Amino acid sequence: VVDNWYTFSSPDYFNPICNNNYADVPVNLFGYSQAKHGNSYAGIGFYQKGNEMKEYIYQQLSTTLDADKVYCINFFVSRTERSTYATKNIEVYFSASSPTMPNGYYIVSTPHVIKQNSFITDTSQWTQIQGCFTANGTEQYITIGNFNSNANTDTLFIGTNNPIPFYGDFSYYYID
Repeated sequence: VVDNWYTFSSPDYFNPICNNNYADVPVNLFGYSQAKHGNSYAGIGFYQKGNEMKEYIYQQLSTTLDADKVYCINFFVSRTERSTYATKNIEVYFSASSPTMPNGYYIVSTPHVIKQNSFITDTSQWTQIQGCFTANGTEQYITIGNFNSNANTDTLFIGTNNPIPFYGDFSYYYID
């Protein structure tokens, strides 16, 4: 369990205590979803047509990872009902220092757990993201997001019956 996440850009935190239409659970600005575990989840924009800006959540680990040891991660995502695109680029990056976004739009790094084999289109069920990697022994932070330009992001237009007018075409997922 990882708590006290930090953010880049403006990812969202959804909790039933919010009692508003924007950040409530299960109904919020982006659609409807019960939490997979507990009662809260985060939301991240992985792609927006015509805009390179990506959103991230990151956390400092409690200890530095051990060199040459294999680490595995798993978490769950669900595409929101009001997003118009699906993506494969839901990725995880481990770093020695706090991540930076030098170009102002997205973190330019090679993720350790990379995109999925198929587009994650489901809006009613949670899809498990999992992967393993061998640490080099300097990793102290975990970051979840899309580490690619729009040109290098795999997207699939799905459309929606209930678009968010001021968001345009985008890919947004709940993360639990």
